[in-house]
Order: sequence, then structure tokens, then C-alpha cells
Amino acid sequence: MTETAITPATAKEAHIRIEDFSLPASLTEHTSLTALHITSDIPLDSYHSTLTQPFTIPPLPASITSLTLELFTFGYPPTFLSTLASALPNLRSLTLYSQLLAGTTAESFHDAIALLSHPPLLSLHAVDVFLPADFLTTLGAAKKPWRTLEFSWAFHEEDPGFHDSLAAPIRGIASLLQPGLVALTVAMTVPDGKTGLMPCPAATATPLLDALEALAPEDRTSLVALDLSAIAITVATWARLVTLCPSIVVESLAIIHDGAPETKTTAVTALAAMKPLQRLDVVVVSGMKFYSALRQQPTAVLESALLTSDDIKALGEHLPALEIVEVSILKVPQLGGASWKRVDGEWVGGHRFGPELSETEKRRIEEREKELGA
Repeated sequence: MTETAITPATAKEAHIRIEDFSLPASLTEHTSLTALHITSDIPLDSYHSTLTQPFTIPPLPASITSLTLELFTFGYPPTFLSTLASALPNLRSLTLYSQLLAGTTAESFHDAIALLSHPPLLSLHAVDVFLPADFLTTLGAAKKPWRTLEFSWAFHEEDPGFHDSLAAPIRGIASLLQPGLVALTVAMTVPDGKTGLMPCPAATATPLLDALEALAPEDRTSLVALDLSAIAITVATWARLVTLCPSIVVESLAIIHDGAPETKTTAVTALAAMKPLQRLDVVVVSGMKFYSALRQQPTAVLESALLTSDDIKALGEHLPALEIVEVSILKVPQLGGASWKRVDGEWVGGHRFGPELSETEKRRIEEREKELGA
């Protein structure tokens, strides 16, 4: 077991790495800690046997309000998570990275539920955490209030079942939406060393929108940060979101662009109604015909899909708080994008054109066009 050097009397944060599930007794001495980060260094070839070994969790400082658990690939021993929750009576925020939180047994499932049901816990951040299909709906049945909910997954292009694997968790996230929610994130990211992503189909958003609509209007006004970039939504859905969530200050979305001229018009109209908005990030999701046209007429095609300088100036008049707009096409640099920022009352930025596609990339696009009948 190794531990990062900490000065007990003054340290506010501690990051420890463990090779089994026993936490160092020295943590008790760090009476000023507010954040504890635990990373697994358990060898994968002995992980399953380590899950069956006894563990110890010493008394932990009651000052800890934030906990991060990272790289616990195959989960935790029975009762580990509930014991950890009991040792942290003032835990407000939980961050989870790259793990199988609920393990593979009924006991580990309910132990994970116990941690997330911890009464003082208000913020949950889960990054590349995969859960049983009914885990979040089970958690949501208690109608626990949350202030922050963040779920994000790195896109796995090589996995044909990737989008299907997110459908159940996203339905489960919908069951967690309660009055008082301030920030909601359901995001997809580009893996390190790669470019591009493909959000989930539009229908995946339906449970989330229905859950938001089920809240009383006054219970939705607290929501000021919204990121639904894991799901490709239509501009009609965006317009519905604007009505449901009138207080959004920061928003990230993936919007389907079908090539029709009225698509951008509808999007701009919806956007103009978002009076408190300060920052907008959009991923444009387009079909293969768009890519073909982009290769032939990049300027005209980008202007049809992205906000122009005239669009931005008009929006700036409607949205006095708006400061930053970022737009990409599936987060693929070669396809271009747009960046706008308001500086001293004036908008600066514009479209950016990506480098020329390689011959290999062009062939891949042409092959996909043929497969899709584009």
C-alpha cells in the first residue's frame, strides 16, 4: 500500500493508491481533509481474489465532504461501500471513474445502492461507469433529491452495442430527476488519441424529457446547467427543452441537422428564447449526404449548418448574457466548426475549416454512403 505524502495539520486533499481494500490508518490523523481520492492499484490478475479478503476502514475525518473512487475495475467487496459511507457522515459529492460500481452480485448491487442513497450526498459524477440495467431506476425509487448529476461515457466506435448499452442507464437517469436539480449532464466524450463520436439516437432522450416535463414548472427553474450531448436530438426537441428549462445558463447539446434550410432557422428561433444563456456548445450530427456536399462546397455547406456572423449578431441582441458559442461537426476536426466569443460587446471568431481529408478517409465516407444508400 502506498500513500501520497500529506501534512496532517493543514492538508485539505488526499490522494491514496491502494493494493487491497484496507485504507491506511494514518488517514485518521488528517483532521482538516475535505476531499479524499482513492485509486485502485490492485493487480487485475489478483483482483477477484482480493474481493474476498477482509478489509479495514479506519475512522475518517468528519470534515471530508468529497470522495473520488477511481479504477476499481471489478467493483468492491461486500459491505465496503456502505461501510465507507457510514465513515463519511458529511459526504456531499461523489466522483466515480472507470469502474464496475455495482459489481456482479446482488450483494454488491445493494451495497452500491447504499452508498448512493447516503442522505447527505447531493452531487454524483460518474465517468465511464457501467451499471446493471435496473440500478439507477432502483436508486431513483427512493426519490432522493440531487443538486448535480453527471454521467459521461467515452465513445467506443469499435463496439456495435455501445449505444444500446447506454439506453438503460439513460432511462435510469430520468428516474433520478427531482426538484432542486441545478446541473444535469448526460455526455459523450472523444477517447484520448481519437477524433469524432456518434451520439445515441434521438429516441433515447424521450425518458429524460418526459421526466423534466413531469416536474412542476417551479421545480425546473433551479436547473441552470444542462448537457445532453450523449444524445442526438432534433431541433423540435431543442425547442421543447427551451420551454421546459427556461433558466439554463450553460448548455451543451448534439443537434441533428438534416440539411433542410428550415432546420437552422428553427434552431436559431429556439436559441433566441434562452434569455439567461451565457455559453452554448453544439455538436452537429449530420448524415452522409452532408459529408459529400461538404467536400464539394465547404463554405456554403458550413454556413447552412453553423451559425454565421449575421446569426451571431442577431442572437447577441436577443441574448445579452451570451458570451461563448462553440460548434463542431461530430467533434471531427477535419469537418470544420465554428467558435464565437463576445469581447467588449463585439463578436469575434468564425468558421474554421479542417484539413483536407485523406484519401483513406474519403474512401471510408464513400463506402458508408453506399451502405446507407446516401
